[in-house]
Amino acid sequence: MSASIVADTAQCFSTHQFACLIGYGASAICPYLALETCRQWRLSNKTVNLMRNGKMPTVTIEQAQRNFIK
Repeated sequence: MSASIVADTAQCFSTHQFACLIGYGASAICPYLALETCRQWRLSNKTVNLMRNGKMPTVTIEQAQRNFIK
């Protein structure tokens, strides 16, 4: 009999934290707070204004989250 560990965590932001979870046996990690932070960053007025003024490349919420996952 075998089981997989899926870490559904709000406290995993750095590569070191991901590596520790994998080292302790996690098969998958869902950093839901980090993904929500990317979403809130993209929707913030400051970010929208920077993109609108051409001072920052335009990214979608999905692209911002993919950039975090890379």
